[in-house]
Amino acid sequence: MKWDESLAVGIGTIDQQHQKLFGLIAQLQTAMGQGESKAVLQDIFKGLLEYTEDHFSHEAEIFAQIGYERAEDHLAKHESFTRKLHELKSQFDSSSNFMIGVDVMTFMTDWLVSHILGEDQKYIPLFKEHNIR
Repeated sequence: MKWDESLAVGIGTIDQQHQKLFGLIAQLQTAMGQGESKAVLQDIFKGLLEYTEDHFSHEAEIFAQIGYERAEDHLAKHESFTRKLHELKSQFDSSSNFMIGVDVMTFMTDWLVSHILGEDQKYIPLFKEHNIR
């Protein structure tokens, strides 16, 4: 998957953060194509953990600021993502499973489709109503 404007939510900071996630996916995809996913996974996990901390806290702050009614459900999905990410990292750290790259790629791609292209779209009208750009 590659970033293009059809994936933009129209909120500059959110789109930039989403682009970072796409960059991590592209990096892993390239490494997998070269048979080197295990070599880059440590950096991928580091980037994903930074992404979750920055992006999820940013969204949570905006939700609190504007009183987003679906915040609790949305943030629960963030917590689920973070738990799964830590599970995958733990598997990577404690195993020589060469398929972990495939698991991470599948997980991130599923997240993009279900969350960014689904859940995040639900808050866009309210963000725009509150002039959050």
